[in-house]
Amino acid sequence: MSGIVLKITIEDTHPPVWRRLVVPENMSFYDLHRVIQLVFGWEDMHMHIFEAPQNRFEIVVNSKDAYTEFFMEKKLPVSAVAEHENWIRYVYDMGDDWRHKVVFEKVLQDYEKDFATLMKAKGNNFVEDSGGIWGEEQVSGSYDAVSVNAQLEQMHFADIRLAEKDRKKLEQIYVMQQMDKEIKEMLKHAVSRPAYYNEIVPENRNYISKQSDSQADMEIFAWRQFCGEDEKGAICKMAPRKMSREILARLSDEELQNLEYALYIDEENVTDQSKEERILNMFQKHPEYYFCVLNETDMQEIEKVQLFEYNQKNEMNAETVEKGIALGLWHMQIPEKTQASYLFPAIDFEQRLENLQNADWKNQIMNMQDFSDKLRKILLAYAVIEQNVFYDIFEKQWNMKIGKQEFLRLVYLNGLIAGKYEIHAWQSTGERFICVPGLDVDAILSQRMLYAADLSYKQFTKKELLKYSQPLYELEPQWEGVEKIARSFLWVPQEAMEAFIVACYQDICSGNGIHAVLEHMGIYETDLPLLHSCGLWKILMRFIMETRLPMLNGYSRLEYQNMTGEDAFSMGVFQKDQLEDDVETETPLYAMPGSVQEMIYHALSDHRGADQIQTLEQVTRKLKIHNNELDVLTAMACAENEKYTKACNILDDVADRTEDPSVISTIDILSEQAERILENNAYFGEPFMGIQKEMPYQREAPKVGRNDPCPCGSGKKYKKCCGK
Repeated sequence: MSGIVLKITIEDTHPPVWRRLVVPENMSFYDLHRVIQLVFGWEDMHMHIFEAPQNRFEIVVNSKDAYTEFFMEKKLPVSAVAEHENWIRYVYDMGDDWRHKVVFEKVLQDYEKDFATLMKAKGNNFVEDSGGIWGEEQVSGSYDAVSVNAQLEQMHFADIRLAEKDRKKLEQIYVMQQMDKEIKEMLKHAVSRPAYYNEIVPENRNYISKQSDSQADMEIFAWRQFCGEDEKGAICKMAPRKMSREILARLSDEELQNLEYALYIDEENVTDQSKEERILNMFQKHPEYYFCVLNETDMQEIEKVQLFEYNQKNEMNAETVEKGIALGLWHMQIPEKTQASYLFPAIDFEQRLENLQNADWKNQIMNMQDFSDKLRKILLAYAVIEQNVFYDIFEKQWNMKIGKQEFLRLVYLNGLIAGKYEIHAWQSTGERFICVPGLDVDAILSQRMLYAADLSYKQFTKKELLKYSQPLYELEPQWEGVEKIARSFLWVPQEAMEAFIVACYQDICSGNGIHAVLEHMGIYETDLPLLHSCGLWKILMRFIMETRLPMLNGYSRLEYQNMTGEDAFSMGVFQKDQLEDDVETETPLYAMPGSVQEMIYHALSDHRGADQIQTLEQVTRKLKIHNNELDVLTAMACAENEKYTKACNILDDVADRTEDPSVISTIDILSEQAERILENNAYFGEPFMGIQKEMPYQREAPKVGRNDPCPCGSGKKYKKCCGK
């Protein structure tokens, strides 16, 4: 006989109020409840519950008190949980909400007593019904440990044996927990790949070339490192040393060329002016162009620079400093171990500032923001769009009467310079495309040439465009459940959820099929639990077929098929070598021939109720073999139609073939769900009198494990005999 040392702390107490005690390892959680009541001086006047970490399960007095997977506290020994968990929570009085963290510290092998022993206590008891931890009304006087131990010695506890049903249930919970850990490790590759962190919303902070090592770029990188995660950084204004054109010359050739092209589009340089002089001249004539990059905060910060005293430490918005370097307003030096960076305004800084101030900058910023928002809505609707089509759609929808050259100039300034989206030149045709960041534009345009070279762009009404303030994956109905799927089937942690969804969308929007998406996730050819593999296939296939794609000029594959009669599944959904593969029992859905996946997709998307079940069964008959994942889909279709017996029979066959924990767990869940329905009908009355309902699933005989002795009496293991 052994004991378990517990440290029980009332959460959020300062200083902590806790008790350390040793209890018999096989005492029940009901008896542990009684011990906690005694050692903390509670009067057992209110409800209580035990909760496992992350709400994996609850330990309750009454099954009706449970909100998740549960065990009855009188039937569960403490050792069964302490073997797997580091701690468990005990909540007493749901009104005052006294939360006790019960930590399993160690096992005492030589503890022979059948009662609990208090080893140490810190802090006095709290008064019952005192309002909870925030009331913090404690009993007067000191804690009487001697008296408590005397009372504990009178409480003798019987050993509890864990029932086989509860043992299997607990085992399944912890098997799934281990899978959780393994899949999270596996997904680290997926959520850390660079494309996952390309923001799909066109609002990037990118005032410099991504691969440049110009002086200006190095200054910006050094400034970012100096500021770290802070929004502001310390600067010390220094006497000017260079003219604006000299500061602009510190940009790379690529950056200068982009800036010149954005300002002049295709106008030839008929003068002997340098790029820097042409850029400054255009900004002098049209100071409103600055406001493609500068916002109201930037202008306020720039005006402050004029007021700063030389050699005095001040703070500036970190992003404004970056923009000023890129626009040639100032340059910087950042000495080692300095507390403030040196900022050198251009010699002609005040002249340029005056030009900005005279441009009615507040209204100009509002106008530019309005223009940028309209661009953004169109771009989010299409993701990739040819620049001349972009202009035609913009004028048709907003009728702002902007000339094409002026429109393109503003588009290029917002894209190339402000970094709000990308400009892509397609060498095959000479066309230029405006694109949201993070997509495989070359692959998109190659497929567009193949499928949609002569296809007009999808047309949207103004009302439809107005809703595009967020990316498609936040607006389209087929993407509504992606976060739930990622959390339920792949256990993607919440902090990585947005990156995961963005990456999934980028892959699908780039025209990738099921293989490529799974491979980029890092889970292709990985053994996921069957339930999770099936769920992932279903949601990804829906995304692939129903998401509107830039390679089809804004149409989805299914829309394209309805318009043209072309087979939607022939457009990169499956790999070509899938067409001849044979289907075996263990073949995952994504590795089946494309024609089989197409049949399964249509069975799930085009049929409901009994028709869906029959259509899936027809696919099985056509294959002439029972495939594990297809059987799981069929069983879940049965469950959705409350055919629980049939669902459990199918899953039972899959479990016998695979011993997959997710399938075994689902059988138990469906059985309990059916039992609860019948219990509720018996308690509240049958709401659908006259309608035949299936009885809950019951095994005809105890389940035989693969390593159990074969029931035929051969003396061999089941897997070596009748279980082959």
